[in-house]
Amino acid sequence: MNEKKSTVFKLSEEVEPTFTPVAEETLPKRKPRQKKAKPHPLEGKVVRGSGPAYWLIERGKRRLIPSVQVFYRLGLQVVLRLPDEELEAIKQGKDWD
Repeated sequence: MNEKKSTVFKLSEEVEPTFTPVAEETLPKRKPRQKKAKPHPLEGKVVRGSGPAYWLIERGKRRLIPSVQVFYRLGLQVVLRLPDEELEAIKQGKDWD
């Protein structure tokens, strides 16, 4: 049978790691981290105003839901009614297909 022989390496002496200091000016500048924006309080909710249009709030923008089929395809169920002024204050995003 073929037996595999394992090889063990032994260091003859201990080696201290070396460290060469680098001037701070040569280090690349780090970009400051951007703070994550707080999600819109209505994020993921379906809203409507006094008109017939239904909107999904996504990434802080309202997206028009063009039909009942799209509404159900997205698995949506609950609709919140907002005053028209509040609805108009939310920027409009890309409509759903």
